[in-house]
Amino acid sequence: MKLFLIFLMFFYSAVSSQQISPELVKIHAIAVSESRQSSRFLQTKVGTASSKNFDVTYYRCEWKTDP
Repeated sequence: MKLFLIFLMFFYSAVSSQQISPELVKIHAIAVSESRQSSRFLQTKVGTASSKNFDVTYYRCEWKTDP
């Protein structure tokens, strides 16, 4: 009987944990929207005037932080 109750509680928790909350649906919709916008941005080939004048092969960035 104890084994049956343990199994029943485990089964109930597994089934109830599979429900998708409305917040997660909204977050997923936002992520899909931003993904589409970024893919459109990356597909457009808009260059600046300076990008035609030189080719950058290396960037060096230095940050000094003060904790």
